[in-house]
Amino acid sequence: MLTNVAVVILGAVLLIGGVLIAVQGSPRRARETYGRNLAGRLLLQGTILVSFCFALAIPAFILIENGENKAAEAPGGVRLTAAEQKGRVLFSEVCSFCHTLKAAAAVGRTGPNLDVLVPQAGNFQARTEFVLAAIQSGFAGRYGQMPPEIYRGKEAREVAEFVAAVAGK
Repeated sequence: MLTNVAVVILGAVLLIGGVLIAVQGSPRRARETYGRNLAGRLLLQGTILVSFCFALAIPAFILIENGENKAAEAPGGVRLTAAEQKGRVLFSEVCSFCHTLKAAAAVGRTGPNLDVLVPQAGNFQARTEFVLAAIQSGFAGRYGQMPPEIYRGKEAREVAEFVAAVAGK
C-alpha cells in the first residue's frame, strides 16, 4: 500500500515537472525561464532530483515486492521441493501436451487426467512410484501411446515427485 502511494506521488511530481518543461518548449528554455529566480531554480532542480530518485526507487520497489521466491508454491497450498520445482518445468515441456494436471495448468486430452488417476495410487511414495513406472515403461492406451523413458533417471524422478505432490489438489 505504501509503495503504491509513493509511486503515485513521485509520478505526479514528475508529471508536473515534465509539463512545466514542455510548456517552455525545451529543457534549455525551461532553464532560462525558471532559472531567473530562486523558486524556479528550486523547482527545476527538485524535478531533476525527484526524477533521479524515481529512477532508483522503481527497481527498489520491484525488488522489495518480488523479494520472496514463489517458485516453491503450487496450487492447493503445496510447497514444492527443489526437485519437484524442476519436475514442474520438465512436466510442462513434454507431459502437459497430453495429460491434464491442474497444478501445471495442463489440459491435454490424449493421456489420462492425472488429477483423477494418480491420487488413487495411495500415499505420496506410492504415487511417486506409480508415475515413475509409467514414465519408465510407457503406456499404450485407447487414444495413443506414451513412449517409454520420455525422461530417465533423476529427471524422471523429479517429474514423478512433482506429479505425486500436486495431483488432485
